[in-house]
Amino acid sequence: MKYWPIKNSISNSIPKTGTFGGFWEERDEGFNAGVDIYANDDKDVLAIESGVIIDIDKFSIENQEGLLDSHFVVIKSLDKMNYKYCEIIPYELKIGQKIEAGQKIGVLSKLYNENILNHNTPIHIRENISQGLLYKLHLELYKAPFSEVRPYKLGNYLGEDKPKSLLNPFVFLSSLKSNFSNSPINL
Repeated sequence: MKYWPIKNSISNSIPKTGTFGGFWEERDEGFNAGVDIYANDDKDVLAIESGVIIDIDKFSIENQEGLLDSHFVVIKSLDKMNYKYCEIIPYELKIGQKIEAGQKIGVLSKLYNENILNHNTPIHIRENISQGLLYKLHLELYKAPFSEVRPYKLGNYLGEDKPKSLLNPFVFLSSLKSNFSNSPINL
């Protein structure tokens, strides 16, 4: 069973490649290494599949380009896929901890300090703010074994050619749709 990662996301699907928030979308500072799923109200982040936590760390640092402090959690699923949940505030989790599909792993953190943003702020961030999109899950997907892609900055790959370990979450999760009750989805 798989779960949609945000119970009350604004959209009920994963952004397609080439669309706003989509995988490998070209941005001012590189290519989107994942997909962005936005939310307004209920900001709980749920594990898509059962697995084990293999990494937890800082994702952004407060006031870095107007971004607020957030973290990431990497969960290795039973089928050896590595889900990297970014821009969240994790619950009290530990590396090596087993996670069940649908378990709450954290909450979305507010993305931006609107008072610090200026003309140097990347266009996609200014667009998010103008549309009121202040909370999102940035979700990346990797083949096992997990190793972060480099050069990398805040969810964007800064190189030219897509790393082989980086997978398109849209392709892998295209059958997941939010039903806003977050019951399991059998795939």
